[in-house]
Amino acid sequence: MPKERLLTGCENLYIAERKKGTDGAITFDTPREIGGLVGITATNNYAEGNKFASNLKIKEVKKLTSVTLGVTLSDLSEEDSAFIMGHTYDKGETVGNVEDKQKDLAVLFDLTRDDGTKIYYVYYNCKLALDATEGATETDSIEFKDIVLTGSALPDENK
Repeated sequence: MPKERLLTGCENLYIAERKKGTDGAITFDTPREIGGLVGITATNNYAEGNKFASNLKIKEVKKLTSVTLGVTLSDLSEEDSAFIMGHTYDKGETVGNVEDKQKDLAVLFDLTRDDGTKIYYVYYNCKLALDATEGATETDSIEFKDIVLTGSALPDENK
């Protein structure tokens, strides 16, 4: 019986801007590392259909429609936050407005196993957003807050 390899963690989060040329070709900028990855979830979403005849199921179809992403970080730089959200970042300041649109991204990360091997993941057609910012007054104990990005990955339109 093969040795069971257990998932133990996640690391190496990168994002790369996805661009569509005038000829329709999809390209990606050089990936940029987003440090401080605490956790990541990728949940598959499906469209499902069943066909019945003579009181029996004769056909079942399940098609992947999207992947819901959740990324938990210990920290996110202002520059990376502005990049993801489609805001302008210049000379240490972020300028954003309600008309800004999140970047189309590729999201890359590794899941680690207990034997030292990794599973490499890439989602090529993603949007991420920083939905909320949280803070609390310091008291006699310090409470650290994580940053959560949420989003989705859609099927690649070129397939």
